[in-house]
Amino acid sequence: MSRRIERIDILRGLSILAVIAIHVSATRTVGRPEGATWLLAVTINQVSRYAVAVFLLMSGLGLELRGRSEPYLQALWRRIVKLWPGYLAWGLIYIVTTQKVPSVMRTVHILITGKAAAHMYFIPLLTMLYALYKPLSAAMERWPGSAFVMCIAMVLAQLLSGTHPIMQATTNPLRWIGYFALGIWLAPRLQAFEQVSKRYRALWTVTAILSAVFITVEAIVRIRAGVNAGEAVTQLRPTVLFYTSAIVLWGWGCAWPAPISRALASLGRQSFNIYLSHILVLDQLRRILARLGISRASGTFLVLGIPLVVVGSLVYSVVIDQAVSGVRQRTAKRLSA
Repeated sequence: MSRRIERIDILRGLSILAVIAIHVSATRTVGRPEGATWLLAVTINQVSRYAVAVFLLMSGLGLELRGRSEPYLQALWRRIVKLWPGYLAWGLIYIVTTQKVPSVMRTVHILITGKAAAHMYFIPLLTMLYALYKPLSAAMERWPGSAFVMCIAMVLAQLLSGTHPIMQATTNPLRWIGYFALGIWLAPRLQAFEQVSKRYRALWTVTAILSAVFITVEAIVRIRAGVNAGEAVTQLRPTVLFYTSAIVLWGWGCAWPAPISRALASLGRQSFNIYLSHILVLDQLRRILARLGISRASGTFLVLGIPLVVVGSLVYSVVIDQAVSGVRQRTAKRLSA
């Protein structure tokens, strides 16, 4: 399947907005658990927790839709070539700008493990899931129920995350594999899924809202009970699986107004570059606003931060695309000369 599916781009657009919202609100969620600003930050943070899960689900879906028409190794290599050059470039940028430049071996280790910045784990994680695609796809073709076995395995891995350092690693594919597997499972059932999502869109809207309220209240209660804020708000907890499913059903079946759908789809198409660059934009914004006397823990920062980081990251994305396109055109001309 070569044509893009707009709903996939729309959900990716929603997800990149959620990623940015999580990181903008993160500073205030670890502060004192009191006050309207803290409550707003936790709410924004939790309502956005579908972000990475939806990205992985859409990746599994897209890979299965296209993977049927091209050899596995070819599909895997094409995605590695698409992901890793940009990832390595941005990884080096984060290493240089945020920490002392380490040795070559240490730099290689940081890049392979996705530790150049808080969000960079995603590309090594996604690469490992891509490598597992063929056996997962074959298993689901023979026994569709294996997708739900993967979800159970993921939930167990999340519950056991404190038992061993390997289980704690954000790049551990077991902690995410259910989302990727659900995307693969969904591909041959996409038409029926679309019909159900649209027929019962009111139900999915209510379910998504109630799920968002539940995980937000859950996080607030746990933080006030003394649970570490990072653990309390994490997306690696079982309740986020249900919330993510509700968001995908709602987002796919929603009757989006044309301007909003075009805007979200455009963000979705730029989501990879935005994802890589947004932490740098956020750090720059924090410095600028700090000079203006606006604290990163303030409500003003929450309100201004999300749209400004979106715009700034989008500018980076467009510039990167133009630069890459220019290099490709010049290379093509030289090769054809």
